[in-house]
Amino acid sequence: AVDAFLSLDELEREFGLKYMDQDLNAKENPYGLTDFDLEEIDESGGVVELPNITFNPMVLNSIEVKNGFILTGSNMAGKSTFLRTLGLNSLLAQTLGYAHAEKFTVSFTNIVSIINKNDDLGSGESFYYYEANRIAGMINSSSQVNYLFLIDELLSGTNSIERVAASIAIIKHLIKRKNIISCVATHDVS
Repeated sequence: AVDAFLSLDELEREFGLKYMDQDLNAKENPYGLTDFDLEEIDESGGVVELPNITFNPMVLNSIEVKNGFILTGSNMAGKSTFLRTLGLNSLLAQTLGYAHAEKFTVSFTNIVSIINKNDDLGSGESFYYYEANRIAGMINSSSQVNYLFLIDELLSGTNSIERVAASIAIIKHLIKRKNIISCVATHDVS
């Protein structure tokens, strides 16, 4: 937790970003620190310099989401990055009260993603099988809890005709659920 606050403090100092309670740095905390610095104390009590942080230029996006969206675009257009950014900001907002945004409002949700898909042929799990199991878990999720589903290239491990038909059915089912925000990225506009 201290590492997270150190990183946020560096963002605030470096770029003027604000987060959570502005008096946070003046409050006592369980680690005895009253100010956060971008330094780490090693086990012997010495201070370890952390490497400089390099940031790429930001692309500013505005979006208001009610129960989901489908994001389309060509390869390398930033769809996956946008989903990751949305997921990361949702996680930061719910855990640290911080989001890299001028305004970010989100209810407490369980964040579930299918972005980095892997197969494990050693255990007999193909790329498609992995994704099908994750989707089944999403479909069978509890109706008592709020969810944010981040799905990149739905059913990309199968042929086009089956992918489109199944994707449409899955998205229609997820959108009907009032406790789910479904965010789907694809370069397949059909």
